[in-house]
Amino acid sequence: MPKEYRTIQEVAGPLMLVQGVENVTYDELGEIELASGEKRRCKVLEIDGGNALVQLFESSTGINLSNSKVRFLGRTMELGVSEDMLGRVFNGMGQPIDDGPAILADEYRDINGLAMNPAARNYPNEFIQTGISTIDGLNTLVRGQKLPIFSGSGLPHAQLAAQIARQARVLDGESNFAVVFAAIGITYQMHGLVCVDKQQKTLRPAIIWCDSRAVPYGQQAFDRLGHDYCLDRLLNSPGNFTAAKLAWVKENEPQVYEKIDKFMLPGDYIAMRLTGEARTTISGLSEGMLWDFKAHAPARFLMDCYGFDHALMPEVMATFSEQGEVTPYAAEELGLKAGIPVTYRAGDQPNNALSLNVFNPGEIASTAGTSGVIYGVNGQVSYDPESRINTFAHVNHNKSQTRLGMLLCINGTGILNSWVKRSIAPEGFGYEDMNALAKQVPIGSQGVSILPFGNGAERMLANREEGCSIYGINFNTHNRAHIARAAQEGIVFSFKYGIDIMEDMGISVQKIHAGHANMFLSPIFRETLAGVTGATIELYKTDGSVGAAKGAGIGAGIYKDHNEAFATLERLQRIEPDTRHHDEYAEAYARWKQHLKKALH
Repeated sequence: MPKEYRTIQEVAGPLMLVQGVENVTYDELGEIELASGEKRRCKVLEIDGGNALVQLFESSTGINLSNSKVRFLGRTMELGVSEDMLGRVFNGMGQPIDDGPAILADEYRDINGLAMNPAARNYPNEFIQTGISTIDGLNTLVRGQKLPIFSGSGLPHAQLAAQIARQARVLDGESNFAVVFAAIGITYQMHGLVCVDKQQKTLRPAIIWCDSRAVPYGQQAFDRLGHDYCLDRLLNSPGNFTAAKLAWVKENEPQVYEKIDKFMLPGDYIAMRLTGEARTTISGLSEGMLWDFKAHAPARFLMDCYGFDHALMPEVMATFSEQGEVTPYAAEELGLKAGIPVTYRAGDQPNNALSLNVFNPGEIASTAGTSGVIYGVNGQVSYDPESRINTFAHVNHNKSQTRLGMLLCINGTGILNSWVKRSIAPEGFGYEDMNALAKQVPIGSQGVSILPFGNGAERMLANREEGCSIYGINFNTHNRAHIARAAQEGIVFSFKYGIDIMEDMGISVQKIHAGHANMFLSPIFRETLAGVTGATIELYKTDGSVGAAKGAGIGAGIYKDHNEAFATLERLQRIEPDTRHHDEYAEAYARWKQHLKKALH
């Protein structure tokens, strides 16, 4: 009889730590029983003494550390096989999903197949010299390996890839050798508008996400179609999104509008330049308010409301799919091989959630870079009647599986932090110096409050442009350190204000996943966010470029699913709320909120 363990110590994404186990082995199959009686499968990834690290095959949602139990089954994962399987359809666990009867197995076979004879394998001794010192010195490659290339913000990834493709060679090797780029994934700035003609040439500069010129056009359509009708089908107001931006072009630049062959999001444009194909995705259309969730089809009623020709919309593709191949022209420009498939594209926030392995209801991702974002996944159709929190199709949303991204966005996040650095920091100060300066001031910045809304219309404020305001300055008491801290606190308090709205919508924010980047590098920002929300923050070694690469791997079938793709996701740090300062955080937030209330009225 398998022994049961109630010693689940921690759950992080698809990984779970169980303590105090005995006689458990690598790759052993396990069974998790929830308090409700529901059972889920897992397997052992690593054994360290009495600790077992296991990988979940299904969602971690609902696993309670105190009430759930685990039993290890003493065998690896097996599949019952029979000739009756021919012509049938199964899920990854070998269970029929074609509404047919269960399979009566003739025998059970280990899904890993027969063990490889190590003596029959050639020793990996052919070193690949890429010419990139960080790869050759720290992540040395040998022939036959796969290398994901992750590029951070500002890194010339196209040039890097081209350089590797041009100069990579096997030292002391005489046979033919090639570097193969398996697939390309794209992540991009959401809600923008790019217009191209029949020759796929841009007709005007792109209108980016935070450009507020289209707000009146979104409101006009909202009023004309009816608020309830729009919310029921779009899950949002047309607002300041892509469709409203196109309406602005139609009215204010008719000579441009007449020449448009296709309109698209920035990521669609990048993909078109690579493949020559004008295409988009369900997730992308939902970002532009052009997806009808009720009909599961493009929102033609909104296009009709604005008077758009339906032919202007690109072809719709699945988020994870072959969406075109790199053309010979693009290949020559980039130093790549023609024919590489583009297999994934997503906006920066859904992609960030993907990079953190956030796919299922109740999971939360956050960024604090150019904009500040809390992004929660919901498994039920829901919306904010005031469209302060926006709802989009997540990367794994489809007709049979509801996965909606609930997005809280604060435009004035990174720009406020950089403005403070430019405006008040001494010459030569970096962001670490700014954080040290802010650390000199207690929680609440001794009465100084900043509303960080100086970067266009804020969705969270119902598309109002309130501007940035500083309150409570006393010339005898306060200095630049108070401004530095109050700026970070103001950004965090705007997060908290939006989180309160999300929780009213039924999304509980208890744990926030974030990449170790941008403002999450600041201890003050992290501690204040944990302190004022009461949520645990987990920081991971990942970013959007990693997400795009992993997404491309999923779309190309290199990974069987997202659990396999992110099985190695590394958690770097865990920040728990400091309950000792609960009252101080609450008082500072209440004061900030009062200033906001007065500004809005």
